[in-house]
Amino acid sequence: MTMVNPYCTLSEYKAWNTIDTTNAGDDVVIEQIIESISRQIDGICGRFFYVTTATVKYYTAEESDILRTDDISSSTSFALETDDDGDGTYENTWAATDYSLWPYQPKNGRPFLGIERSANGSYNFPLIKHGVKVTALWGWAAVPADIKTACLIGVDAEYHARNGQNLSTDTNITAAGVVITPRGLPRSAMEKLAPYLPVVQ
Repeated sequence: MTMVNPYCTLSEYKAWNTIDTTNAGDDVVIEQIIESISRQIDGICGRFFYVTTATVKYYTAEESDILRTDDISSSTSFALETDDDGDGTYENTWAATDYSLWPYQPKNGRPFLGIERSANGSYNFPLIKHGVKVTALWGWAAVPADIKTACLIGVDAEYHARNGQNLSTDTNITAAGVVITPRGLPRSAMEKLAPYLPVVQ
């Protein structure tokens, strides 16, 4: 099968799990698990770690000089437009001198997280609903090593669960006996994801 935006490859997982044989049917199952775990990671983190094509998103600014956005992969194919009067026409097209992507120098391959109005810029962010139109390459330029490792751990847990080895459950001894409950991704995977979780303000 053709996987869509996986966070690890079939060959990476087989090397991780020291699988040195080829079984077409088994490979398809592994790829399905890889894609499923990748999307589970997206849901847990509230973001994704691949790059989209240039697409449009609309934002409602809360401040006139800064706009917080989803992850912006790079400044390539970026465009910023604003609608000052709420008529649905984005009459202001900002020049590169009108804004800066923030943070100015993202570290370790991280994306931009917002847009700041330049001190001498020609425009402000209008404080009206959907007043800002942003065209960008969304997401992350490359899958972080932590995300890849978390995916491998999660895939390994799901793969072994097929054979009765459940690595992603908690076992509790109660008055009624032993109770086994699923806990999602293994703890070691969740620890890898921790730095990428959304910040609650």
